[in-house]
Amino acid sequence: IRRLAFPLLAPDGILQGLQILRIGHDVLGRPLPEPDADDGLLGCLAVVGLFAWLLTRILHVAVIASDPQQRLLAVGILAWIGYQAVVNMGMVMGLLPVVGVPLPLVSYGGTSMVVLWAALGILQGIHREEHSR
Repeated sequence: IRRLAFPLLAPDGILQGLQILRIGHDVLGRPLPEPDADDGLLGCLAVVGLFAWLLTRILHVAVIASDPQQRLLAVGILAWIGYQAVVNMGMVMGLLPVVGVPLPLVSYGGTSMVVLWAALGILQGIHREEHSR
């Protein structure tokens, strides 16, 4: 019970099976709670739903584009973002081999993030041009 109430003060080995938090250790050997990125089913559904919404908005831009080059560009960006999202989610679930594809707009990928923001800016330009006509 002491470990549950005071996880930083309890010695290792007491009530190990009843831990509420996952416990790690700092450099001094004291147990520390580890940050957990697991948001459960609702968090996963929210991420999948937001990607579905983003991809349908990109598809909308591709449909309203009057210029064939703009339409192809929008469909290419749609395929690129959709592919990266599906591959990354497949890797996380263990359905696909780990190949290092970042999750668009979520994973910090440096160059990938910069190029993705540029592509979304191009899509915004296509959308604005079509609405100005």
